[in-house]
Amino acid sequence: MLLNPLVIASFAGILWSFLHLSMPVILDRSLKIATGMSLPLALLAIGGSFSPERLRGDLVMAGLAAGVKVLLLPLIAAGLLVAFGVRGQDLGIGVLFAATPSATATYIMAHQMRGNAELAGSIVMMSTLLSVFSFTLALYLLRRIGV
Repeated sequence: MLLNPLVIASFAGILWSFLHLSMPVILDRSLKIATGMSLPLALLAIGGSFSPERLRGDLVMAGLAAGVKVLLLPLIAAGLLVAFGVRGQDLGIGVLFAATPSATATYIMAHQMRGNAELAGSIVMMSTLLSVFSFTLALYLLRRIGV
């Protein structure tokens, strides 16, 4: 697991940030361009490998996992944040972060670790689709309570 490129890159990024190293301008601009393309390309790759036939047995599990991720998790986060006295914009940010869809990296990690990549990809796709509704609902409720 420690030799996984995603884990290595995460630790390298944390170390880079901790040491307050500056980013060369050309590298910074190149990474910003790549960053803007990475999510759409990852979703296209996941969608391209999606197979409804292979998902049929896991449809309930994928729907449950996606629902928990984008509907239940924001409610739990809101309850915990309020219980700890977090209010205002910080509460809104915490709830919206909790409502984000499953990361595309979960599909990549499941594939590399020889897990159920089809299920992971389906969860990413379903949670991305459901996040349209969960974000709208979360923003509406946050606005109603004055955040």
